[in-house]
Amino acid sequence: MTEFFLVIVITLGLAWLMQETYVVSPGSRLTAARNCLLWITIFLMLALFIGLRKYYYDTYNYIVGYNGALGFPEVLDGFSRKLGDNPGFVLLNAVFKTYDVSHHGFLLFYASVSVGVFLYFIKRYSNNVLLSLFLLFATNTYLLSAAAVKQSIAIAIGLLGVQFALDGKWIRFAVALFIAATFHPYVLLFALVPFLLFRPWTSGTYFLIAGFLVAGFALESLLGTIVDMTSMFGDNYNEEDLIGEGINIFRVLVSNAPLILTFLYRRHIFQNSSRTENLMINLAMVNGAIMFVGLFGTAIYFSRLANYFTVSQCIALPWILSKLPTKHRQFFTVLMVVGYTGFFLYANVMVNGFDSGFARITVFEYINEYMLK
Repeated sequence: MTEFFLVIVITLGLAWLMQETYVVSPGSRLTAARNCLLWITIFLMLALFIGLRKYYYDTYNYIVGYNGALGFPEVLDGFSRKLGDNPGFVLLNAVFKTYDVSHHGFLLFYASVSVGVFLYFIKRYSNNVLLSLFLLFATNTYLLSAAAVKQSIAIAIGLLGVQFALDGKWIRFAVALFIAATFHPYVLLFALVPFLLFRPWTSGTYFLIAGFLVAGFALESLLGTIVDMTSMFGDNYNEEDLIGEGINIFRVLVSNAPLILTFLYRRHIFQNSSRTENLMINLAMVNGAIMFVGLFGTAIYFSRLANYFTVSQCIALPWILSKLPTKHRQFFTVLMVVGYTGFFLYANVMVNGFDSGFARITVFEYINEYMLK
């Protein structure tokens, strides 16, 4: 855990340099070049840290699956185009196998793409990079790239689709969403994006909340429908799998911080909100709403669904805080940092010991692996 803490501290330190320290004027080429170098440093550090892992959650299963995968043209025999069989993931892995990429290279590629897009999205849309990167760690969004390869790459491609949607490029949005679904079909949840561009705390928000309240309290009666939908996506859940130990209430409250804050200050912060800000907050609310439904179901399934919207939470919360009155902003910023730090430590130290579940090779070991071929 010490090494991971060091990565977090260095990342946040570099973000602080970009955001708070100006050796020359912010608009100069020297400042732009310096910030570009800092972003590259952050990307390399975060991608290499989890990309060179030996094990963490499902990493072993991914390694075994990749080592047994087929290259071209053998992979085309019996190839399935069903989204539930992750055809995009299978074909891309076949390319890697054809060119004899090791399983370390396989993991590093997916980590680099996922982390790279997460950082790009934050750089493009966040108004407070330091807080957004803090939340990227504190919400475990960063570690998602290590825990769930298919899901994280689908989220990354889906986020690029969200950018197309915000730019009004709907055909590109649809194409990006389809490509993302070939890696993990649950990303089709992003099809909600065109319907979430409304200003928060208008009628759309109340309909959204009402829908998820009904889904939570009436979950047992909806289980058959949910099982049928998961079967379409290639998952073999049954009704018993979806009812069990629900999501921890602390996690639900943390996830609903954007909803709570925006409700309290709804008459103030949305007077001049942009299309992008409205969407990010609505997506963050969907994240919290899914977590709420997870109180009545099983934590694993509903937290996986909610994961598709955690990056938007990392962008929405800093913007919400920036719109609050100064005294309130300071109080809620401190409260957010303390609360999310507690959640991070609870999830990675108290419940699931990070040190006992994570190991990786060094960059030099990775280089030597290819030199010895």
